[in-house]
This record gives sequence, structure tokens and C-alpha cells, in this order.
Amino acid sequence: MYDHLRGKKLSFWLRDLRRLRSIGDEKASLTASFMQA
Repeated sequence: MYDHLRGKKLSFWLRDLRRLRSIGDEKASLTASFMQA
């Protein structure tokens, strides 16, 4: 039971991290395009 809950929490964490990383990549590409302009 406890391990199942912990696994659920971990998957939530991983999903959030992935989303944050994609947002960071978008910001980085935006910044790069600004620098090139």
C-alpha cells in the first residue's frame, strides 16, 4: 500500500519535472531567438 502511494507520488513528480523542463526549453529557445534578433 505504502509503496503504491509512493510510486504514485513519484510519477506525479516526474510528470511535473518533465513539464517544467519543456517550459524551460521553450523559454531558452525564446531567449536564443531574442539574442539572434
